[in-house]
Amino acid sequence: MNSISLITISFFFFFFAFSAKFQLALTSVTISAENVVDRKGKPLVSGGEYHVLPALSSYGGGGLIFRKTGNTTCSTSVLQENLEGSLGQLLRFQIKAGSIYTGSIVDIEFVEKPDCIKSSKWRVVNEKVNKTAAFVGVGNAEDYPGNNKNGKFKIEKLNTNYKFMFCDPGEFDCTDIGKYNDVKIVDAQPLKLFQSKPLEVTFLKPESV
Repeated sequence: MNSISLITISFFFFFFAFSAKFQLALTSVTISAENVVDRKGKPLVSGGEYHVLPALSSYGGGGLIFRKTGNTTCSTSVLQENLEGSLGQLLRFQIKAGSIYTGSIVDIEFVEKPDCIKSSKWRVVNEKVNKTAAFVGVGNAEDYPGNNKNGKFKIEKLNTNYKFMFCDPGEFDCTDIGKYNDVKIVDAQPLKLFQSKPLEVTFLKPESV
């Protein structure tokens, strides 16, 4: 058998081995993905409106809101209210097609919008002074010149509930979203990228209140 034949056989062996491994990984991801459901066990509907609340088993404050923080002049920061039982503001979740599954890339936005910006869609913003710190805000990329962080959000399973994650372009490098204890804010806590310190959440439709 000449060297060309050996190279050809080796190439096809490598190609089929890689294809089988990729298909196995893809199948594993597909099997592990499941519908994201609300507190009543009903699947989240793309375009539907929900309150995002802490897990029922925890005493971790209330719902999510947008408001001003620090020296900002516009209500662009996303926070969790400290008051237990508060529902916060309604959010809308949208995907390109199909159902919302764990691991799906999803657009998140508040139903209401601050008057000072054109969008209430979530995005991650680098802190102006400390570029290694990144918080969740609302608006468009142009609202944060030089500080907007490119990427996408997704919902993943956490215990029997869920967590939000932010993924850098490519979707493979993802970071948990948690809450930051800012001593300057007495009634709420900003959402921030926190590796391995996620905020455990549930979803509640307004009709269920």
